[in-house]
Amino acid sequence: MKTNHISLLSPNDLFIDEKVWELAETNRDLEQIGSHRIQRIRVRRGDQLEDFEKDMGPSELWPHEQIHFFAGFEYSVGEAMEIAQMLRESKAPMQRGPRDLFGDWLKFCGEKQQQVAHRTVVGPLVTIQRN
Repeated sequence: MKTNHISLLSPNDLFIDEKVWELAETNRDLEQIGSHRIQRIRVRRGDQLEDFEKDMGPSELWPHEQIHFFAGFEYSVGEAMEIAQMLRESKAPMQRGPRDLFGDWLKFCGEKQQQVAHRTVVGPLVTIQRN
């Protein structure tokens, strides 16, 4: 299997309407420059699969999880890149602080108990909520 390295300056190596077998974005340690995010697109050329790789920059710039999208020749290169962009956006880390689920549950139980304590029941169908 032949691996071609593509850059933004040479789009002639990979055509936008070629059918994709798979697209993957993984972190790889490059010997001299450190850990980088590599996008690998596998297409069929003739009877063989060919890999095209693009260096997307340092892996610290990509906080989302690594992507592995199996297309099975159903999508073109352009469509697969759009799907990868959507997956990147959906896997972005949430900006949320740590949660204490047990503390949240105790708070919820306390609020429910307070509501029940301030309720007056008048007959089988009438309840009055006092605050």
